[in-house]
Amino acid sequence: MRTGISRRFILTVSIVFSACVILLSLLFIILLGSNARTVRSFVVNGRVHLLTEKFASVRDTLERKKPATPKDLSRVIVNEFGGKNDILYALVFSATADDNFFRAEDVIGLSGAFPVGLERGTVVREEGYVNYLKKGRLEVTVDPRLRLSDGVYWQSVYLPVSVGKKNCVVGFLVSASTLQASLKEYGAHLKKIKYFIIIISLFLVLVVIAAGIIFLNNFTLLINRLSSSIDRVARGELDVNLNPETDEELSSLALSFNSLVGEVKEMKEKEKTAPAAETKDPWDDIFKTGVALLREERLEDAMAVFLTLTLLNPSGFGGFFNLGVACAKSRKFERARQAFARALELNPEHELTGQYLEKAEKLHAKYGKEPSRN
Repeated sequence: MRTGISRRFILTVSIVFSACVILLSLLFIILLGSNARTVRSFVVNGRVHLLTEKFASVRDTLERKKPATPKDLSRVIVNEFGGKNDILYALVFSATADDNFFRAEDVIGLSGAFPVGLERGTVVREEGYVNYLKKGRLEVTVDPRLRLSDGVYWQSVYLPVSVGKKNCVVGFLVSASTLQASLKEYGAHLKKIKYFIIIISLFLVLVVIAAGIIFLNNFTLLINRLSSSIDRVARGELDVNLNPETDEELSSLALSFNSLVGEVKEMKEKEKTAPAAETKDPWDDIFKTGVALLREERLEDAMAVFLTLTLLNPSGFGGFFNLGVACAKSRKFERARQAFARALELNPEHELTGQYLEKAEKLHAKYGKEPSRN
């Protein structure tokens, strides 16, 4: 049973995991951005509501003073709201023949830290899709947009005020620096969270990539090990075995390799035992029979056996030597001399054969013809 983990499985898991981490990180960052916009909108709308209520009471205060002229209205504004840090400017507008345009009657700096860029008598129109200045003729209207001038954030609040027989619009520029600072701090906090998410995501992806690289490196080592094992087998080292549990894809290859090595080892063992069987003289049984007959002094039978052996194995030293011995004992010195001479040719270094040959020649010279045996 294969229990290894496939390389494809590891690569697939690494890719899927990395993709999921990246997608989840992007999704979370998108959600954070959406949440930031929602929070900003909620805070700004809440501020609009608070400013609407606050300046509704401001309008009531101005109406109670019943200013007769725009100048009277300006004095009332300075007396009532001068020195308040949150109100930067007060702008007094009167209507013109065109409902979309207004004339600046007065520009009152209460605690302004930047030039408003508007002079008395200037005819203006509210910029943007919504004419908040025009809406301010009817009710207290807050422009939700935060504006920046010389590093100071502010908002516009417009409210209708009756001045004698005329209807004017008073625009207050209200500081929004505190609100902007809070929003900026919240944005910085979200940015830290985004960076943290990105770092964690990159770390996880790098860990997965590193794990994949380590696994692939191990896989490469397995391939190298297989190659090295094949080289060792080629050099004759058969004590090689690959672990088939290491990798699923290499399992079949490892098992086949181990099986092949086992077969080669078995063949080598057979080859080791085969030479012993092959070097065994195939005429050994005949030779042993002749020797036994020679020991029993059955010389005729021994000569017949050894003569047969020399015919079957003309290059066999033992057959000729023992044939010579049997012939010599039978006093057939000429045949003994011939057998010893042939044996000496086959094994020139055998001293005993040389000695027996000399004796056979001497006996043959002395006795001549072979005597008959009774």
